[in-house]
Amino acid sequence: MIDEATLRHVARLARIDLAGLDLEQLRGELGRVLDLLAALDRADRLDVGSEEATMALRPDVVIPSAPLSELLAAAPAVSEDGAFLVPKVLP
Repeated sequence: MIDEATLRHVARLARIDLAGLDLEQLRGELGRVLDLLAALDRADRLDVGSEEATMALRPDVVIPSAPLSELLAAAPAVSEDGAFLVPKVLP
């Protein structure tokens, strides 16, 4: 289990307000998550096989899509050259 100082440090980095939360419960939960990650790190990854054998890809097939006019009708706004205009979400 992690100590309280580490928990507070991680919470500060993640900008999580710990006020009113059960720190012992959080320490236990975070400890279990870290234990699971450690178990995954110890897992034997050498017997996975070749990349080609594990990546079953479907063949690329061209299929028709909806008409452009129908797609643009669903857009919030459309530019003069026919591109989707959407509201800015990042500063």
